[in-house]
Amino acid sequence: MNVAVVDENELKSVDGKAKWRSYMEKFNRLEDYSYGTLLRASASEEFHPENAILVVRIQFWAIEIARNREGHNDCIRKKFKNRSSKKEE
Repeated sequence: MNVAVVDENELKSVDGKAKWRSYMEKFNRLEDYSYGTLLRASASEEFHPENAILVVRIQFWAIEIARNREGHNDCIRKKFKNRSSKKEE
């Protein structure tokens, strides 16, 4: 799965739902694992309505963890790093 740019149609296809359903059931003891959460479709873009996909929480965590491990969120981190250091001054 390409986690850098998530294809909503791929996630919500019959095959995609079947794959995710079996994965998600492993986490059914976690509180709120199936609640809806907004995910950025493209890891290289900021959050905005056109870049948002509604997914269940365990999908959000799985995709964001993969993005962090693969370095896809680094560009966002670099972009906002200067903003946080300016606020501290």
